[in-house]
Amino acid sequence: MPDITAVTANAYSMAEHEIITEEDLRYFLSIHPLELYTSLNQDFFKGTGVEKAANEYLAAKK
Repeated sequence: MPDITAVTANAYSMAEHEIITEEDLRYFLSIHPLELYTSLNQDFFKGTGVEKAANEYLAAKK
């Protein structure tokens, strides 16, 4: 993917056209990647701008 921002724009257009729900979009853009990257390394997002949100999600999931 030469331009990663195109992924977000294209994914959002699917929600705008009601091909997927807002919840599906949230899962696709945030929850799925978070679960993928933390499945083997719980500290994957440590020191990043999303560390707090990632830790809150993971704590709530337990």
